[in-house]
Amino acid sequence: MGNLATSYSDLGEHQKAKELRKQVLGDNHPDTLHTMSNLAISYSDLGEYQKAEELRVLVLEKQKQVLGDNHPDTLKIKKMLDSM
Repeated sequence: MGNLATSYSDLGEHQKAKELRKQVLGDNHPDTLHTMSNLAISYSDLGEYQKAEELRVLVLEKQKQVLGDNHPDTLKIKKMLDSM
């Protein structure tokens, strides 16, 4: 299932990848959070800035809980939010 989620991500199908990873790994797994971050990027690319920001805020909150405030992935999301 993990390989299928990766294939979806590689094809730009981030929503499908996110749902599959959530189902297999759970909401707070780092791979799920990474896929959610990629989905936020896709939303931005599509001009859906409100969706992108809301998803990034959610990812940031979860990453702080799971990875900590100073983890590189947490800092990356903080930077993305600051640049919006």
